[in-house]
Amino acid sequence: MNKTFARAAALSASIFATTASAEEVGKVDVDWLGNDIIVEAVADPKVKGVTCHLAFFERGLIDR
Repeated sequence: MNKTFARAAALSASIFATTASAEEVGKVDVDWLGNDIIVEAVADPKVKGVTCHLAFFERGLIDR
């Protein structure tokens, strides 16, 4: 990945993070070690009534 793209991605991520707050709407416990799949909802600040859903994997302390 080139440096210009990385800077643009970091800038857009920081702008998005400051303008919208995420709310956890779902959680799936993958195993007993604390590994989870988290689903968050973020309301679009520019388009009323539109919500983006983001899913990410969160590792437990044992797997880190």
